[in-house]
Amino acid sequence: MILSGSVVYVGGSFTTIGGQVRNSIAALDINTGLATAWNPNANNYVRTLAISGSTMYAGGDFTAIGGQSRNRIAVIDTITGLATGWDPNANDRVFTIFVSRFIVYVGGDFTIIAGQARTYFVGLLFDQYNVIEGVVFQDGNGDGFQGVGELPRANTMVKATDGINTFYTFTDVNGFYSLYTIEGNYTVTTKRQYCGSSLPTSRVVNFIGFGNTSSNNHFGLQCSLVTDVAAYSTCMNPVRQGRPLYVNVIPNSLIKLLISNNAGITLI
Repeated sequence: MILSGSVVYVGGSFTTIGGQVRNSIAALDINTGLATAWNPNANNYVRTLAISGSTMYAGGDFTAIGGQSRNRIAVIDTITGLATGWDPNANDRVFTIFVSRFIVYVGGDFTIIAGQARTYFVGLLFDQYNVIEGVVFQDGNGDGFQGVGELPRANTMVKATDGINTFYTFTDVNGFYSLYTIEGNYTVTTKRQYCGSSLPTSRVVNFIGFGNTSSNNHFGLQCSLVTDVAAYSTCMNPVRQGRPLYVNVIPNSLIKLLISNNAGITLI
């Protein structure tokens, strides 16, 4: 059961509620207790609901909901009652769903979800997100360009904040980073406390809506591999264990899987 405005959304194993035929999921008027016209019509038990804006997440035992085949987890439009294209396809029951920004955390009896072997718990990246991309590299001469011998900086923290929301990620072995955000006007910076200034010191990226990618947001750290080895090591080692991995789990899909890093912590 979840309250949104003047509507209470209810899941279960019922076939009638609020004076209407409703299979396992319904919306009830908070004042009258009567069912609204919203009717996703699940074919089996709905065990959990979560809401974000006009998006309703449902999990349970069902294999059809919102007019579509959906195995145990689905997104339902709160206006139309129809299932969206989001389809992680869990192979067993879903008991709980929690939405945090654009990450959908799911728990249940499944061992496969979103095309991957995942046992009982997973974080799924919903399609309402934007991406900031770039490369962090050694910029020994300070010209802002990656020249010969100026190597990429792996495991470097990159941060984007709009003053309200803050997102972090780390570069891979090629110095590349891919940072997922929501809407907002972001200032992007790198971790450089022990590495001198970076060129540029920040990037500004403004996202309106979702599904956008801002590329070529590069940073050149002014560390010399020869003269600043100790400083570079001090800078990078504290964050080396915190590097998350992002893995596409369905080809050509906007669903992504967030995997816990080797420190046992899932980071955004």
